[in-house]
Amino acid sequence: KDQGGGVYAQSTNAVVADCVIRDGKARYGGGVSGGIVTNCQITGNTGAERGGGTYNAEVVDSLLRYNGTGNGGSGAGAHSCRLLRCDLANNIAYNGGGAYQSSLIQCRIRGNTATEDGGGAYACSLTGSQVSGNEAGDDGESLKAVG
Repeated sequence: KDQGGGVYAQSTNAVVADCVIRDGKARYGGGVSGGIVTNCQITGNTGAERGGGTYNAEVVDSLLRYNGTGNGGSGAGAHSCRLLRCDLANNIAYNGGGAYQSSLIQCRIRGNTATEDGGGAYACSLTGSQVSGNEAGDDGESLKAVG
């Protein structure tokens, strides 16, 4: 699949609520691509290039855990997303283990790994979020900020 191994929302207004989304595989958004996701568990998904858990989605009050990307992939938990009150934990990517190019508001980002840069988050905007216990192989164990 190209996008959304578990859920592919063609409309940005499509809502997925109170679900477990697991073991999905896609090039972008192994778990979810697009739409609004609320109160879900997104776990064990793989995005070959971007967004193991979620890609290009709004994610609210959800758990993103144990997601990954392929070799050289970015944003194992979330890529190009807006996240509100989410928990990103134990995700693994090349860059941005927890999140990549995303906006995180009141989130917890913990225990994520990047084999290269930004264990917790890479090129993200964080507001009122807690970041701890992340690892990176090169730079930015918790955060990697870019220009």
